[in-house]
Amino acid sequence: MTVEETWKIMKTSIEDGIVKYIPSKISKKRKSLPYISADLDRKMTLRDRLETRSKKKGALRIEQRYKQLKRECQRQLRHEHHRYVENLLTDDGSQNHVSKKFWSYLKHKRGDTCGIGTPNFNPSSPHLLRKQCHLQMKVICHPSQLQLKVSELSFRN
Repeated sequence: MTVEETWKIMKTSIEDGIVKYIPSKISKKRKSLPYISADLDRKMTLRDRLETRSKKKGALRIEQRYKQLKRECQRQLRHEHHRYVENLLTDDGSQNHVSKKFWSYLKHKRGDTCGIGTPNFNPSSPHLLRKQCHLQMKVICHPSQLQLKVSELSFRN
């Protein structure tokens, strides 16, 4: 079996396991986040319109305005997000309510699963290839799910 065939088998089995055992959830849209105000929402919409106009026309004045508005939106979005997180962490008397909001915020910050990337290594020997594959499997899988050992992986060119 070649390295490519072994990688395909390993990749498909991991992807099947991800689909079967890991629950997924669609993240909220950008505009429904709790810390985005109406003013920031309007700015972001204007920024998006200016971006499309800048791409179509290519006018320098529009492009400069777009870049300025983009910086303002990023700065304001970061500020609003920091303020929101700060409000979650501060104690306002109702300890239970704050902790619930905080933990749900952390839960929703987790990223969605995107699958498995192609390995980005090119080892010179089969031994190094086995080690690299095992390391990548450790990153992808939980240790209890990882049943492969480095010695069990064998690749022939």
